[in-house]
Amino acid sequence: MDNDQVNMKSAAVSAMEEAWSLVDDLRGGTSAMRKAGARRMPKFPQESDSVYTARLNAATLFPAYSKTCVDLAAKPFSRPITMSEDMTDEQEKWTENIDKQGRNLAQYCAEWLELSIAYGMSHTFVDFPVNPGARTKKQEEDLGLRPYFVMVKATQLLGWRADEDGRLTQVRFKEKVRVEDGAYGDKEIEQVRVLEVGRWATWRKTTDAAAGGKESWAIHAQGQTTLNVIPFVTVYGRREGLLMSKPPMIELAHMNVKHWQSQSDQDNILHVARVPILKAIGVDDMFTLTVGTQAAVKLPPGADLAFAEHSGAAIGAGKVSLDDLKDEMRQAGAELLVQRPTARTATEISSDNASNLSDLQRIVQDMEDNVDLALDYMAQWARLPKAGTVTIYNEFLAPTGGANATGDVLAAVTAGILSKESAFGELKRRGTINSEASWDEEKERIEDEGPPQGRIDELTGLPYKEPAAPPDPNAVPAGPKPPIQ
Repeated sequence: MDNDQVNMKSAAVSAMEEAWSLVDDLRGGTSAMRKAGARRMPKFPQESDSVYTARLNAATLFPAYSKTCVDLAAKPFSRPITMSEDMTDEQEKWTENIDKQGRNLAQYCAEWLELSIAYGMSHTFVDFPVNPGARTKKQEEDLGLRPYFVMVKATQLLGWRADEDGRLTQVRFKEKVRVEDGAYGDKEIEQVRVLEVGRWATWRKTTDAAAGGKESWAIHAQGQTTLNVIPFVTVYGRREGLLMSKPPMIELAHMNVKHWQSQSDQDNILHVARVPILKAIGVDDMFTLTVGTQAAVKLPPGADLAFAEHSGAAIGAGKVSLDDLKDEMRQAGAELLVQRPTARTATEISSDNASNLSDLQRIVQDMEDNVDLALDYMAQWARLPKAGTVTIYNEFLAPTGGANATGDVLAAVTAGILSKESAFGELKRRGTINSEASWDEEKERIEDEGPPQGRIDELTGLPYKEPAAPPDPNAVPAGPKPPIQ
């Protein structure tokens, strides 16, 4: 393709497309896998087209890959996203409909994370409606103009350019938009959006009647921005370079295709085994057979009729193989949850769990940083001070201290090596305590309630004090004090 064509794919994008195509088919379910045909279900030697088509149309997909991506992406959002105290009311209101499509920030991020896990990366573009002439912030508010998130899937990317410091100077991606068609209808068309520092443009196909109906790309709309960066951020599942990635569970994807093929073989052999073949022994070529409840069979002397049936041994072996493959897929899907050693920062040094993060936790940390960056771009669009930040729940794994990790925290308080306030914060971080709870309010409640039940002396009504330790029976008695001279 001509390098001057706006819709051309870069070599880097083309290199990633093979994995994306596999993910597309698996996420598309049974229908997409059937449509993929021989790419995912090879045709047997000597197999007729009709038999292959029947076998393909009978196959069903076990959705191991797509379900694993959905389940993993849901873990960080089992708790609400926490907004920092410096986030303005206006910015918080934006998060209630972050994409102007009715989704709040948590719903949007759940899909963003799922796509990043499935494809290896996914992007968000911070857009702002075309300004019809508003010059002040009040005019923009009256017109309902405000920035919003736009999801850009990995498969939409066409190419990019960056400077020597890794800052994007150009991004191109394809998108589909619905436009009016006639008095009542509409239609979907494809366009290419080009983002550059300080400006943007959309390109659409046009038909040149003078050139015999030849199609070409032309600018449909363009404009300028007030930002000195391209408001385009990326969450990586497995980063291979700037805007380059690899699906972190690509091996699970290949296993899922293997299961698709093996399950088809199993279904096919079951079909053969369930339909026995009638065989006639000791008859000549003139023999005819009528089968039915009202028909009798006349055989020549020494002849016999019998059914040829499958022994069934291969069926059991096939089932065991499929079960083993399912176990392997479960193990592969759990790899993102395996905690691995990582470098510790000064702020993490006090946390036992900080030095062992899973790949999924690292992806969530990357997402948290990129959500903060995207919110900051929104603030720049709206000419607001720096945006607040968000905290996404990241303690969805069992703490490395074991099942009694909460008890360990409380024991540290009892031993005097951890304050109650620090313990409260740690339990809150682990999700044991409500993320919205406040230590100051909780401390007030504790003081109002008084000492814990069972710690009041029934005789004095005062807090119970531990009795002094009994004297040591083996201690040497102290002698008389010497007289004062």
